[in-house]
Amino acid sequence: MKKLKSFLTNPQTVTGLVILVIMLGLAALAPVICPGNPLFSVGKPLQAPGGDFIMGTDYLGRDVWAMLVWGSRISIIFAFGASLLSLIVGIVLGALSGYIGGWFDDLMCRIFELFYIIPRTFLVILMVAFFGSSVGLMVIIIGITIWPSNAKIMRAQVLTLKSRGYVQAGNVAGGTKLGILFKHIVPNGMGPVLSNSILQMAQAVLTEASLSFLGLGDPNRASWGLILNAGQKHINSAPWLVIYPGIALALLLLAFNLIGTALHKTLNVKQAAME
Repeated sequence: MKKLKSFLTNPQTVTGLVILVIMLGLAALAPVICPGNPLFSVGKPLQAPGGDFIMGTDYLGRDVWAMLVWGSRISIIFAFGASLLSLIVGIVLGALSGYIGGWFDDLMCRIFELFYIIPRTFLVILMVAFFGSSVGLMVIIIGITIWPSNAKIMRAQVLTLKSRGYVQAGNVAGGTKLGILFKHIVPNGMGPVLSNSILQMAQAVLTEASLSFLGLGDPNRASWGLILNAGQKHINSAPWLVIYPGIALALLLLAFNLIGTALHKTLNVKQAAME
């Protein structure tokens, strides 16, 4: 409880949570704040911020504020969806790799290395080109390209914890290997994996924005990368098309990094105290 209180009262955590709550509020209330389809043209092209359009319009006359609010939904979906998939796959494969050992561990380590050798952005672009750019598919694609880091961390945790006394006691008591692994070892090694998963949320958001900026995102969904893509040709005449989504993206990335870093520091203090 002391560690949880320390984490929640950390200025980094508080700042990150405030930003994240605001973003979650925008995403949840998007239909109320900006009703209607944000991709419909409602004003004059490249109208400067002010009046009915507080953040101006893009070259098609679409409301930048409405696109920004609805785009927060896509960023949140990618952040939580891709990191959750990465967390599940990473925990299962990393735990099995460290606990089983032998040829299975060697095979998994080679798979980890393969994912690190191939540039992530190139791999994601290749998979999107083959399987499509719908939101659901892109969440899965990003999730399965970032899981190896979680798996490596969990593997290292399992290698450290499987020699502890409570694990040996479970073996003596006749517990099954999978039961001991997922009931005792994995829960005690979750901390570093969780902190890494929070940092991966920032990776997922940035990857989605990059794909949308390159024109590989879902064209039927408003996203921050889509606004940036629309503004790249008008950066001199309509800088608001780059400034506002850029600020929103930077704030969300900052929130995840602050929370993840604060959790990592808290866990390191706890580990140091245990040692």
